[in-house]
Amino acid sequence: MLTASEVALRKARSHKATPALILAAALAGAAVVVVPRGLEAQALLIQRNEPVRVADRAPQWSFTPERVERELAIATGASDAELGFWVLGALLNVFGFVAALKSAAENATLRAVRHRKARRQLRFAAMTARG
Repeated sequence: MLTASEVALRKARSHKATPALILAAALAGAAVVVVPRGLEAQALLIQRNEPVRVADRAPQWSFTPERVERELAIATGASDAELGFWVLGALLNVFGFVAALKSAAENATLRAVRHRKARRQLRFAAMTARG
């Protein structure tokens, strides 16, 4: 027969395992979703240089007329305001990228100029030290 302290100890141990069991169940659920996609991606990577095998997989990816109509309806159904916001966002991203490139070029130029100046000063110091 178990004493009261042994029963309390077993309950405490069972509660410690609960988060681990929940995490294990969540990871198993994620694996059910992720693993098939990973296997398909691996198959695509293996077959990328073999056009015949890629063509064999094409019927799985082909568009049906209904799907084409649905995709076109979605694409053309976007309002002009949404399209405008999208274009504005794209332009801001391009502007930010160009600004980052400009800054990187300026920093590289400044570093090169400082490096050349330091080398020139060292050569001058070496020439004047010789006499």
